[in-house]
Amino acid sequence: MAMLRACDREDATRSELQTAAGFAGRTRSFSRRLPALLHDGLLEMTIPERPRSLVQTYLLTEKERIALELRHEPDAAVDLDGGDAER
Repeated sequence: MAMLRACDREDATRSELQTAAGFAGRTRSFSRRLPALLHDGLLEMTIPERPRSLVQTYLLTEKERIALELRHEPDAAVDLDGGDAER
């Protein structure tokens, strides 16, 4: 969750994600977690055609950004497809 919050307002580098998640350096756990977040559609690369680029940064997907907002505002009822849910 901390890695996702690091991308909440702007894109984040690999190093920024590691720091946000509490990893001191490049660990095996982090190296497994980042691809899982990408695969699950929670994060996306800013340069997908060059995944190992030194200037690669990561962004929240729009769907995950909405989901994070809903977690912070439990009274909000928004359809993840973009429309307002009926109450």
